[in-house]
Amino acid sequence: MAKEKVTAVSEKAEDLKPIEIWLDGNFEYLLDFDRDSVKFAEGQGLKPQMLNGDLGYTEIETLFYCAFRKNHPKVSRAETNRILNDDLGGLTVSMLVRLCQLFQLPYDTLVIEDGTTPKNERVTVKF
Repeated sequence: MAKEKVTAVSEKAEDLKPIEIWLDGNFEYLLDFDRDSVKFAEGQGLKPQMLNGDLGYTEIETLFYCAFRKNHPKVSRAETNRILNDDLGGLTVSMLVRLCQLFQLPYDTLVIEDGTTPKNERVTVKF
C-alpha cells in the first residue's frame, strides 16, 4: 500500500458489516472477527496499534487470512493468499479499512467509558 494511513475505527460498531466475498456470482466467504479470531491474529503477530500505521505486505496477507477464522476456520493460509492475490487481485483501500475496523471491534467490547452502566449491574468495582 502506498504509505496510506489506515484509521481503524471511524464508524459505529453497529453500522459495521462483515465483508462478503462472492466468486463467479456465488456467495463464498464472510470475513469478520470475534474475540477468538483476534486472539488467533495476535498469535500471528498482528497488534491493534499496527492498524494505525503502515501495514506491510505480509501483515495485509495475515489480516486477510485471520478474517476467515471466525466463519471459515478450515480455509488454509495458502488458499486465502490465492483468493487475495489471484481472485481479488489485492484489497482496495476501503476493504483494508473495513478489515481493520472489524479487527478493532472485539477490543472495543473490553473497555467501557467511565460512568457507563456495566453490562452486569450485579457487579460493583471500587478502587
